[in-house]
Amino acid sequence: MKVTIYVILFWSFVVSSCAAIIQKDAKEKQDVISIDVNDKYERGEQIDITVANATENDTIYIYEPQQIRMEKLEGEKWRKVRIRYCPCGASCPQPPEKQLLMPGNEFFIQWDQIEEWCGEKNEKGVPETHTAEAEKGLYRITIIYYKPDRNQAYKIVEEFEIVD
Repeated sequence: MKVTIYVILFWSFVVSSCAAIIQKDAKEKQDVISIDVNDKYERGEQIDITVANATENDTIYIYEPQQIRMEKLEGEKWRKVRIRYCPCGASCPQPPEKQLLMPGNEFFIQWDQIEEWCGEKNEKGVPETHTAEAEKGLYRITIIYYKPDRNQAYKIVEEFEIVD
C-alpha cells in the first residue's frame, strides 16, 4: 500500500513539473518575440508585418528571414504561398540563413499579396515568371527563432484574413 502511495505521489510530481515547464515555455515565447500583423486585410492591400525582439537583454536569431513561411488554408490543409526571393533566371546569392535581432529591435516583412513562381523557360532560356493575386481566405505566417543562451529553436504562428 505504501509503495502505491509513493508511486502515485512520484508521478503526480512529474506530471505537475512537466505542466509547469510547458506553461513557462509558452509564456516565454510571448515575452521574447512579438509579431504585429492585422487581423484582416482588404484584397490588394500591402501586408506589413513587424517582428520585434520584446526582451531587454536577450539576443535572438530569426531563421530564414528572406523566406518566411506564409500559408493559406485550403479546405483542411495549409498550402505554402509562393513568394519568390530572387527573379526567375537570375543568379542571386543564397538568402541569409538567420538574422540577428538585438533586444528592442524589429524586423519588417512586406507582402504585396502577389504569389510568384517560375515556370517553363522561354526561347532565350529564361524561366517565365507567373503571378497570381492572393485569394481571400485565412492565412498564417510562421516565424522560427533561436535563443543562443537556450540552444533551442521556437516557433510562433500568427493568422490573418484577406477579405473582399
